[in-house]
Amino acid sequence: MLISIAMTTYNGEKYLIEQLNSILDQTFSDFELIICDDCSTDNTIQIIKDYIIKDSRIKLFQNIKNIGFKKNFEQAVKLCTCELIALCDQDDIWEKNHLEVLLSNIGNNYVIAGNNQFYDSNMNSLNKDFFSSHLFSSAKYPFNLDILKKVLLSGNCFQGASILFKKEILDLYLPLPEDVPYHDSWLVAIACSLEKFTCLDTIITKYRQHNRQVTHKNNNNKKDFFNKRILFCEKLINRTIISNQLIKQFLEQSKQYFINMSTLKGRIKNINFWSQEYKYIYPDNNTAKYYFRFIKFLLLNK
Repeated sequence: MLISIAMTTYNGEKYLIEQLNSILDQTFSDFELIICDDCSTDNTIQIIKDYIIKDSRIKLFQNIKNIGFKKNFEQAVKLCTCELIALCDQDDIWEKNHLEVLLSNIGNNYVIAGNNQFYDSNMNSLNKDFFSSHLFSSAKYPFNLDILKKVLLSGNCFQGASILFKKEILDLYLPLPEDVPYHDSWLVAIACSLEKFTCLDTIITKYRQHNRQVTHKNNNNKKDFFNKRILFCEKLINRTIISNQLIKQFLEQSKQYFINMSTLKGRIKNINFWSQEYKYIYPDNNTAKYYFRFIKFLLLNK
């Protein structure tokens, strides 16, 4: 088999059947589906076992105790046996050509990400996609350094469940750092640091929004935000051997500038840096709105 699909489950009975059907109905079929369940108490296990009877590509692993989403996800990835690994959530729906599109376009890159469309819990389209909601497109950010800046300065632009990556990057990717909240942005950042990331604006996933999802609450504490970014830079530099000096220079500069952002004096000192890099946070603003947001960012964030 060529592709391993890493799925984590926890009390997912409500939406799991639709997702499993979309996976098994893929135009590319040479895959194994690795499912790690984190002690579900609903009908999730029975649903999976019923599917295993019908399809030998599915393999179920059950945790003896609840270890949480992040550790469970890491465990699922480690159990994958194929050279390519696709990430998968329990509650989305894949387009029929999800795997085919990613496989056809990964090329010499370590990681590829596709786009996804937002849907509500009843699968009614919300008429927005993941990339545009994060002010991202492949045309705006054509180079890996651009994408890394966007991820670092603006946040996560890529949903893990629309990502395919090569197993050879696993030693750099794992273990997931405790203080890096998003496994997908961490994977993208590593690949960008190595200049081995690509992405497609093509919609390959129906991304279901509902109140039972495992999400991370937005933290409005800017000091905490900058501290997390400092840690992100440090861990990325330490984890990877960065050959691109522009990327390394940017990360090292960013680390210092994030430190300075804890004070108003430091923000003003950073003005030359941020006037160049702030476009990665709000690239679509007109000039007046851009400078208004920029001044507010420098003066009011605490």
